[in-house]
Amino acid sequence: GSSKELERQFEDPFCWRNSGQLQAMTSTCRAGFTYLSFLAVGTSCGWFVVNGLYNLVANEPKIAKGGQLIGEINRNGAVASLVLCAFFGGYPFLFGKISYRVERWSSTFLILLSLASLLLLSVAWQVPAVVQLCGIFGNIVGNGSILLLFPLIATNYSGWLVAPVRAGTDLSSMISAFLAEAQSSNGVDQRYPTWLLFAFDTGISSMGLLAWCVILKYRIGLRSVLDDAPEKAHESQADLEAVSAVSTAVPSVSNQESLKEYSHNGGCYHGKIRELIGESLQSFACPWSLLAPVVMATL
Repeated sequence: GSSKELERQFEDPFCWRNSGQLQAMTSTCRAGFTYLSFLAVGTSCGWFVVNGLYNLVANEPKIAKGGQLIGEINRNGAVASLVLCAFFGGYPFLFGKISYRVERWSSTFLILLSLASLLLLSVAWQVPAVVQLCGIFGNIVGNGSILLLFPLIATNYSGWLVAPVRAGTDLSSMISAFLAEAQSSNGVDQRYPTWLLFAFDTGISSMGLLAWCVILKYRIGLRSVLDDAPEKAHESQADLEAVSAVSTAVPSVSNQESLKEYSHNGGCYHGKIRELIGESLQSFACPWSLLAPVVMATL
């Protein structure tokens, strides 16, 4: 019997597929594929466009206008970033918490915007208006990734996947710098044209878009709600009690009867304003267990 078993294993190596070693290998390969997928996403949603523009100004002095163009890129990008941050700061007060669907499609839009900007630069990098427009798009992509993509992954995907996405943003900066250095080491002599440089960047960004589509289609790295629910309920029970304690301290705006009664008792207009402010501030309620990380992150 043992000889037949050895012959069968020799003829069919995959008969060991249920063994612990093969399962461990499969798990390692799956984790590696997941890491590389989110790493590719990071290259498409970070500061790839902005870094490409900085390298463009360095390697193409004729469009730099003595440094004026880089100042205009930074100015327009700063204005776009402030407007974007103001919008996301006021969104919870106006529309409530951003849903998973909105975060997912918004992140997809950011990756598409990055890809479109690099593609546009590969065609019309000589036009100053195009460069400034892509500078605005690049800052929207960079800051939008911080506001949308990173919270999306940290909340709905495995927490460790934030690391490869963040590494991907740094990888895109390194790739952009190496490609620009390979094009021109002194800022004068060029080994290949600028449109080809942006074509390389576009190809790398398209790989990130492909990886993101695969992640969404096959739900790679997505948290299992059924598996995580008991653990989350056990770990966050104290946090929920703390939040509920804060929530009950403020009258609910949705309760129209209590609001009318509160108004008739002397609160009137100012009471309604206080209730609206209190209801809005509930979203900033912080459990005691998270107070130290929040303070450190703020500092």
